[in-house]
Amino acid sequence: RDYAGDWSSDVCSSDLEIIQEDLDAIMRRKLDISEGLNRIAKRQQRVIDRNYPDGPPRFYEMQEIADGALIAATIVASIAIFCEFVAIVLVALWRGHPVILYSSPLFIIVMLIGAIIMAGSVFPGWEREPTDASCAVTMWLACFGLVVLLTPLLLKTYRIVYIWRSSRKFKAARITNLQLFVPLAIVSVLTLVYLTVWQVVNPSEPDLNTDVGNDDDAAVTCQGDNEVIWLSIYFGIVGCADRKSTRLNSSH
Repeated sequence: RDYAGDWSSDVCSSDLEIIQEDLDAIMRRKLDISEGLNRIAKRQQRVIDRNYPDGPPRFYEMQEIADGALIAATIVASIAIFCEFVAIVLVALWRGHPVILYSSPLFIIVMLIGAIIMAGSVFPGWEREPTDASCAVTMWLACFGLVVLLTPLLLKTYRIVYIWRSSRKFKAARITNLQLFVPLAIVSVLTLVYLTVWQVVNPSEPDLNTDVGNDDDAAVTCQGDNEVIWLSIYFGIVGCADRKSTRLNSSH
């Protein structure tokens, strides 16, 4: 159990004085036991009401992620990372194969690196109680990894659409990997800038979350001011880019 707030030293001192005075009166038989206990309760309540008009700090049953869930998530993430490393090696070895060659092996490797970064966001969860560092690392790995994973896919789709449109006009078209790496670098840098601004303005920090189950349950989770707004902007941009790419691809 833990307290959602702190009892002030003044309240604790007053409380101890009340208990000491009234118990002393009971022991000296100036008050009978029931009268003395009722008097203690009333005096304590007046002290609490005066110092905490909105109610005293309450205690909660602190909840944590189960070890089994953490182990399962770590195993899945580790297997995914291992498979992605193996895929990178295979793509590099067979980069001359027509199927791999036409799929742009360099961009496949970049996408796999993005997937590895995303999977790595699971490991900070081993911090039994989130810290400023673990909250920030989780957010950065998940958000940046998603961009590194999706951006090459969108750029390759754009290249297909561009060549298709040019062929319909009987024009030769060629977009090199180097030309596509320029927007990839720009998007990656902009993402890092966005995450930096987010971290500086409204960082994700450990906070007591009481909306986790029963009224007496609570957990320390990573939260930040206006986090929903920041995430909405981020996923809105990613979703719009993905939707635009999908529409272009399906229309051609």
